[in-house]
Amino acid sequence: MADDDCEEARSDVRLACVADVDGDLEPPRRVVRGSSVVRATVRVPPGVLCHGASFAVSQAPGDTTVAHAGLTVWPAALLLCEHLVAHHRGRLRAVLELGAGTGLCSLMASWLGASVTFATDADVKSLELCSENLAQNTHWLKSDVRVRKLDWLRHSARAFDLDHLEIEDLQLDSGNFAWRPDDVQHLREVSVVLAADVFYGIESAHVLVEKLRQLSQCSQKPTILVALERRLNFYLAPPGSEPDAPARPQMLAPAYDVFVQSALCPQRVDLTNTPHLFSELYNREPHLELWRIN
Repeated sequence: MADDDCEEARSDVRLACVADVDGDLEPPRRVVRGSSVVRATVRVPPGVLCHGASFAVSQAPGDTTVAHAGLTVWPAALLLCEHLVAHHRGRLRAVLELGAGTGLCSLMASWLGASVTFATDADVKSLELCSENLAQNTHWLKSDVRVRKLDWLRHSARAFDLDHLEIEDLQLDSGNFAWRPDDVQHLREVSVVLAADVFYGIESAHVLVEKLRQLSQCSQKPTILVALERRLNFYLAPPGSEPDAPARPQMLAPAYDVFVQSALCPQRVDLTNTPHLFSELYNREPHLELWRIN
């Protein structure tokens, strides 16, 4: 990257971490006039990309509903990016990201040398925002990033059997984010699967675990990296308890438990050797975790 390119991307703004009304961490952002989105600048420290360089990633203005959760840059995505920088630079081949949202992790994967990256999501608004973010950061892309619609609740298990995949298994909708025949061969070569903050509801968690199991059994044996927050729900009585049982306050993380206790046997990643590159954007709290499935 030339020095003048680095200079254009440089920002001297110091960023701090804040939380919204219900406690979700929000990366610092500035409003872009005339735009329906706000812009969060993810600053990469000197020596990671080039001196003072930064990605400019847009996100939605405070919509943290599950339906549009992908419109926000979540701490789990930042953690996953940090891990990629520390441990996967120059080691990535074809990459598949599930629930790509803003596209930050896919953007980072391309910069770090992935041969091709599939940024997938089920939400059309997220796919549109992801495409916009890739377009405004083309100077950082070192390879092709393909934005595609992939819905693990609607797509059958055949769409996740990469060894026997056919284009018909992927096509649910037409339009800008439809799969193309030449995608199939690249998907068969996927070596890393990325997923940041994709476990919310119990039902969808069970379905996603099954799709991850399908991916893990492919002949390429891709490494699956899942970054997530252990979100605790407060119950006066645990779900499924006896109706007349005394109310006892309990804190549970049902979607999280579906994943970590599954037959996938995920292994929690020790973050000791993963530098906190985005310390100005988020706090690395104990409930923020990274898991690996080999």
